Amino acid sequence: PWLLVPPCARCRGVVRSFRQRRRAAGAEGGPNGRAWAVQARTRVGMAAPLDDDQLQKIYSWVDEIPLSRPKRNITRDFSDGVMMAEVVAHYFPRLVEMHNYSPANSVRQKLYNWATLNQKVFKKLGFAVAKPDVDAVVNCKPGVVESVLYQLQSKMAAYRARK
Repeated sequence: PWLLVPPCARCRGVVRSFRQRRRAAGAEGGPNGRAWAVQARTRVGMAAPLDDDQLQKIYSWVDEIPLSRPKRNITRDFSDGVMMAEVVAHYFPRLVEMHNYSPANSVRQKLYNWATLNQKVFKKLGFAVAKPDVDAVVNCKPGVVESVLYQLQSKMAAYRARK
C-alpha cells in the first residue's frame, strides 16, 4: 500500500529541477556535465572550486598528517569535524582541546563539533567557516571540504608567520 502514495509536490519539483540542470549542463559544459558540478558548488555559497593542482596539494598535505582514523573518503571523513580538529592540533597542539570533539554520525553532533571549531579554534586563526559551508561539509557535499582545507592551510600559514 505504501507504493501507491504519490511523492509530494516538493520532491517532484526537486527532481525536475535536478533533471533540468543536468540537461543544461550536458548541453553547455564539458564531459559528463562537469560544468554543472562546478556550478552547483559555487551556487551553494562556497569559495571558488579548486583546480586539479590545488586538489593534489591538499590531498598530499592531508596524507602527511597522522590522523586517528584511516582516510577512506575525504568528504565523509571530515564531515564530523574531528579530523579537521586533528589537522589543526598536529600543527598547533595548544589551540585545540581534542576532548571537545567526538566522532559523530548524527547531523546534530556534527554541527556541534563544527560550531565548536569555529568558536574555539578558527577564531584564533583569524577566520570562520560560513554556515552554508558547514552545512555542505556536514551533508558530505563533494568538493566543499577541500576548499575549507585549502582556506585552513593558508590561514595556518599566516598564523605561523605572525607567531
